[in-house]
Amino acid sequence: MQGTLKAAGIAGYLMESGKVSDLPAYFSNQVSEKTGTPNTGRMIAGDWSQVMLGI
Repeated sequence: MQGTLKAAGIAGYLMESGKVSDLPAYFSNQVSEKTGTPNTGRMIAGDWSQVMLGI
C-alpha cells in the first residue's frame, strides 16, 4: 500500500507515515496469503475500537 497511488487527482499514496486514511495501520502474519493469480495479498480493515471479544 505504500507504493500504491490514491485515486486520480489526489497526490500521495494509500498508506503514508504508518497511516491509512489518517488511521493507524498495524500488521500481522496471522492472515493467510492469497493463492492464485494474481497473488495481490489480503487486508482486513475496521474500527477496532468497537471490537468485543467474548471468551
